[in-house]
Amino acid sequence: MDARLIDFVKRMATLFGLAATRHEGRILPASFLRLCGSEFRDDGYFLDSARREADRLINRFGAGRDSAVLDAGCGFGRLAIGLADRIPDLRRYEGIDVSPAAVAWCRRYIGRRHPNFHFTLIDMHNRRYNPRGRTPAALALPFASGTFDLAYLYSVFSHMELHDVTMYIAELRRLVRTGGGVFATLYVGEGGPEVVVNPADSDRTWTGPLHCVRYRREMIEERFRAAGFAIEDVRHGTETDGQSGYSLRAV
Repeated sequence: MDARLIDFVKRMATLFGLAATRHEGRILPASFLRLCGSEFRDDGYFLDSARREADRLINRFGAGRDSAVLDAGCGFGRLAIGLADRIPDLRRYEGIDVSPAAVAWCRRYIGRRHPNFHFTLIDMHNRRYNPRGRTPAALALPFASGTFDLAYLYSVFSHMELHDVTMYIAELRRLVRTGGGVFATLYVGEGGPEVVVNPADSDRTWTGPLHCVRYRREMIEERFRAAGFAIEDVRHGTETDGQSGYSLRAV
């Protein structure tokens, strides 16, 4: 099915309130909206994963009620659901995404219940998720410098071209206060080209634009450092579909 048609169907389902379900008293996106993998279609698995991601920010970065968190590529609210469960009085949460359907769902089912959780649509071009979006010369998200204690990007860089990743890294350093943290997942490889899109040497099959963008490890780590981030921890191949998890600190 064409990506634009899929997005239209999702938006219609969202607008008419047909795209949500409940599990353990929590409102979750309907299973067909969960793009993380087949296992996420199980309500219990999805809710547990949302809580685990919130716990990751709590345990690794010290997130608490006084924190301000940026969730870039928030999708249909997995991290937001987890944070609303673990830290309902979180000082500030800002979720951004290029999908109108995702932002509409989050505003309706999360933002209305949690006024400290906000969701913003970002019209930035992405060949996979927003092919008709704008292609800015530089990225400027609608937040003041040093606003956030933490930024979270799960499966975001893994579907971006290098130019866009580089812009995001620079903008994250502007937005995250000195001493603040970033957690990001991405595909990395040793040696070879700087960037490989949908690598054929993987044990998985990748289809469609930017399904998997793999970066040479040394190159992408140097870009993190050049932008003003220290790499505190890397866990290779531990995240969804073999992505690596990077814990960064703004210096």
